[in-house]
Amino acid sequence: MDFLQQIQKLNPTNGYNLLRITAGGFLLPHGLEKFTNWGVNPHAVEFFQIVGFTPPQLWVAIAGLAELIVGISLFLGIFTRAAALGGLAIMILAIYALHTAKGFIWLWNLGGYEYPIFWGIAFITIFMNTRKKQ
Repeated sequence: MDFLQQIQKLNPTNGYNLLRITAGGFLLPHGLEKFTNWGVNPHAVEFFQIVGFTPPQLWVAIAGLAELIVGISLFLGIFTRAAALGGLAIMILAIYALHTAKGFIWLWNLGGYEYPIFWGIAFITIFMNTRKKQ
């Protein structure tokens, strides 16, 4: 792919690019917050333990790295279809974890499903609208 095509992936005036870049950008802080002081965030470890991911330290590290890799890939427009599926998988696991910890709650500000379902739909949209050659 030539340089101009790569640059076009970062053009935010294209609605698809705007969604892809935003989705990737929103995942980055979620991945970063799972790490602190060259280790995993103890608050994240506590949550992962509550929802039954064992060993929780390992799962926090896996989740953080997955969110960072997917976020960077979507932001830059590389391996976009695989990254979109990875983002969808992350959201499905987030919904499972929220349900395990709190039961059925819809509103995101109460710790519910609304936010991960919205982003899951965004990842499906990105997957469906990315050419297979990317």
